[in-house]
Amino acid sequence: MVNKAKSQELKNQILRQEADGLKAYAMKIYLEEQHRSLPPGEKKRSSRQICKAASDDHFAATGRRIPLDHTTLLRHAKGGVTLTESNQKKSWLTVEENESIVKFTIEMAQWGFPLSPRRLKEHAEAILQHRLGGSFPEKGLGRDWGN
Repeated sequence: MVNKAKSQELKNQILRQEADGLKAYAMKIYLEEQHRSLPPGEKKRSSRQICKAASDDHFAATGRRIPLDHTTLLRHAKGGVTLTESNQKKSWLTVEENESIVKFTIEMAQWGFPLSPRRLKEHAEAILQHRLGGSFPEKGLGRDWGN
């Protein structure tokens, strides 16, 4: 959006996505390093060295430093998930449903009928009720879900 300030939540989300991408890049380098055959006398780079190198490469490319923790890299290499992936698994809505709700909300606002938090919540609950049927709780989404 041109000439509109980004909310702090959106800034945090963008930073989280950038950090997740950097973690994936560092993990790819780490796994390649582990499967690489070495000539005699040469050592493989440690997870600390790989994290530092990935962070330095990112800083050189973007001007933003995102520190990476070597233990996080090791955990992800063993099959661990990122915080974003973990939270996404706990969400009621799928990514497609989230995008659908956002598009609907923007469309309604453009028509001159912005959704109140209550109406937004009702719309999301209708989508979930349709998909989940009886397994969706009667209480619905949380009290402050639309805020």
